[in-house]
Amino acid sequence: TKVWLNDVLGNLSFRYRILVWDSFRCHISEATKSIIKNLKVDQAIIPGGCTGIIQAPDVCWNAPFEARMREKWETWMASGEKTFTKGGNMRAPTKIDLVVWVKEVWDSLDLELIRKSFIICALYNPLDEPAAISEIHCLKEGEILHSSLENLTVQCAELNMKSKEKLPCITANIPEVD
Repeated sequence: TKVWLNDVLGNLSFRYRILVWDSFRCHISEATKSIIKNLKVDQAIIPGGCTGIIQAPDVCWNAPFEARMREKWETWMASGEKTFTKGGNMRAPTKIDLVVWVKEVWDSLDLELIRKSFIICALYNPLDEPAAISEIHCLKEGEILHSSLENLTVQCAELNMKSKEKLPCITANIPEVD
């Protein structure tokens, strides 16, 4: 975790960063919290058992991403260039192939779907857009937290009246996508 935070996340240069991940022990350790603080990254911890409710990829875009990755693999299996071991076993696709596939599939996803996934999963909700609250997946009718919708709407409206600037109702203010 330390290496990934410093070598990968630490090298990304965005104006604002939020890291949303599960409550795995190493993610919530004091050492990890210290690294994240030094990197000037906010973190949101998804409680155990809630991944399918509030983790954006699981709720919104993992399925199309994985389906398109499978298409890439099936195409490679059917007609891609393959190499074999001395024993005649087919080797897996190269790391370069995989990176190219991930890039192509990521680029094919609808940017608005990714952006909207933060609202749907309650990772971003501006107080001056109360309609966005009704888009939160787990608050919709028939979902696990639907009974909390009215209370949340009232609380956000009260907070909005106290502030003239855009404040996050749930967590962080995610910048617009260019």
